[in-house]
Amino acid sequence: MSHDEAQSAVVDESLRVALAELDDYLEHMPDERLVALVLPFASRWTLPEVGLDLGRLRDEADLFVKATPQSDRIVSGYVDHVAYWVSQRMLLDEHDEPQPAVAAAQLEAARATLAERAELVEREGFPRVAAGLRRVLDESSGGLPPDDCLWTAFAVRIAESVL
Repeated sequence: MSHDEAQSAVVDESLRVALAELDDYLEHMPDERLVALVLPFASRWTLPEVGLDLGRLRDEADLFVKATPQSDRIVSGYVDHVAYWVSQRMLLDEHDEPQPAVAAAQLEAARATLAERAELVEREGFPRVAAGLRRVLDESSGGLPPDDCLWTAFAVRIAESVL
């Protein structure tokens, strides 16, 4: 199987339908809204390939949520609080040792994957989604964990998985 065939295999029929809906939705959106609208999709699509220990991070996020009193969990912005905590945990290894170089490499790999995905969706006929993915890359360019928008979006996706 060629590289292009392997890339095309990523866009199955259900993803094609979702991409078409998103592409149509983005048609009349101003450029400044593209990042906010495409970032959740971009981060969810690439998260499994970032190299993070997702099982450990979900378990830790779940523990954090369970340790939070129910009354605090209903507060507006609680997802953001959990995501911030997760984003900090993403910087550590399983022994709680800081790994800033590893985190930076994971973020860079995620950007490379996202750039490939932008090309893929462009070739598959979803130009507005591709443009949105490229805007996410522009927004993330040069950023470092934990302050980068893509890193934060990964943390939000992990937090959402336990809420």
